[in-house]
Amino acid sequence: DDLPNAICFYTEGVKLVCKGSPVLEQLHALEAKGVRLIVCSTCLNYYSLTEKLQIGIVGGMPDIIEAQLNADKVITL
Repeated sequence: DDLPNAICFYTEGVKLVCKGSPVLEQLHALEAKGVRLIVCSTCLNYYSLTEKLQIGIVGGMPDIIEAQLNADKVITL
């Protein structure tokens, strides 16, 4: 029941929000509960995944940094 405010996807993590990801169903469930999924646009472009994006809000590194700065706690995987 204790959900994060946001999950940020950058570097190879952007692959998790794209077509073929094994965790799309779980991410859809989190988003439906109000968790913001922020995806790095530069990383999507780098991996040529822009057209395969399935879920989340496309933003830039400033959006990701802002989410981390505003968070009470940041967990990096």
